[in-house]
Amino acid sequence: MQDLVIRYGSDNNTTLTIKNQTNKYSQIETIKLDDNSFISNEQIDKIIQQVNAYTSDNGISNITHDEARNNQAIMQIYASGWGS
Repeated sequence: MQDLVIRYGSDNNTTLTIKNQTNKYSQIETIKLDDNSFISNEQIDKIIQQVNAYTSDNGISNITHDEARNNQAIMQIYASGWGS
C-alpha cells in the first residue's frame, strides 16, 4: 500500500500523510481547507497521471519534491486540481 504525503506551508516542513491512498475502498474522497478550497480523489488521480505524462514527455525520472516544487509546469498541474 502506498501513502499519499502532502507537504504544505511556507516552510514546506509540515506534512499530512493519508495511509493506503491507493486502495479505492479506503481512499479519502475530498480534502477541504479552511478557505473552502478542495481537491477530490479523482483530481488527485488526474494530477498523478498528468505529472507522470509530463515527466515522461520531458525525460525526467525520479523527480524529488524539491525539484517538482521548483518546476513551474508541474506546480501549474498541481494548482489546476484545486477547486473552490
